[in-house]
Amino acid sequence: MPATRSPRRPASERQLNFLRSLAQERTGLAVANPALAAEVQDTLENGFIARDLIDRVMATPRDGGSAPAARRQDGEQIAPPSAGMRAGRMLLAGGVEATATLESGRHVTVSIRTRKRSGRGWTNAALGEQDSRTSISILGSKVGWLNVDADGRLLLTLRTRRDDAIAAVRGVLDFAAGLSLPAGVERVQEASRCGRCFRTLTDPVSIDRGIGPECFGRDTGSQHIAAVRVEQGSAFVPEPATRPAAPRTETVYRNREDALAAEQRRFEEAEAEMNRLVAEGERREHERAYEQEAREERAAGLVALAAAAERRPTGDAARARDLIAEALDAYFGEPETSFALRIFDQLAAR
Repeated sequence: MPATRSPRRPASERQLNFLRSLAQERTGLAVANPALAAEVQDTLENGFIARDLIDRVMATPRDGGSAPAARRQDGEQIAPPSAGMRAGRMLLAGGVEATATLESGRHVTVSIRTRKRSGRGWTNAALGEQDSRTSISILGSKVGWLNVDADGRLLLTLRTRRDDAIAAVRGVLDFAAGLSLPAGVERVQEASRCGRCFRTLTDPVSIDRGIGPECFGRDTGSQHIAAVRVEQGSAFVPEPATRPAAPRTETVYRNREDALAAEQRRFEEAEAEMNRLVAEGERREHERAYEQEAREERAAGLVALAAAAERRPTGDAARARDLIAEALDAYFGEPETSFALRIFDQLAAR
């Protein structure tokens, strides 16, 4: 069995699954750190884990240290976003947030954002902009990313194995590209946020376009151009000064959107509560293990004291021990007396 830095304890199913996913991401771990790879394999087979094993595996690069420092341009080639789609314009501008309704009835909100370094922090950027990174997240957790290679092709890389997450991400990307939705996805709705800065949109023109007036004006010099296209070309034309009243079907559609958003919030709250309960159970399990270890240590200490008591001297040494105990009791307290008598017993036993 490989050596560990801390005591091994029974691992929960959640810890084993997380450790298995970490090992699959770090394909070069067996070459870069054979001892750590052997410890991971032993943990997955026997179910006993060291306290700091997951931290040590997470500290190892995903490529095991064998790949160059630059980001690799890998992944599956997908269709580029369409400028004729609102979601496509948002994704090209810097990001899109959309909710995919699956055939199972579940709603999954996918957030795609492109950012790049700016001083000590990060700033929003357009898709494919130099030194930018496009990440894909669900419920705040990163599930993949997009890369644009030297030929301008869009590459998708997913690191999740959940079927619902994969279907939702592909549904949002196909929707942004103007393609038909993939199997398992019934509907995709993009949020009313700016594709560049992700702030909430309130102006009808900005909502239709998917980009706010300030962000749109940075590139075009105009802030009041609607996302309406003429048949002969792709130029934007101004929207009429007056807008007709929204029909009743649009009101019903918005009510359904509000109901779906409320259901999504309830689902997120329930999932957060479940995660909290799981974490609380694991914490209590660790506390019980620590208490059991402390009881075992105390029991071992009592056994050692009993063995020392059996080795106490007799005869003249015993009388000398009693005299020392009386003298110490007269001037010192119990801790000092016990400490001195233990030293005397050890010297007398030699």
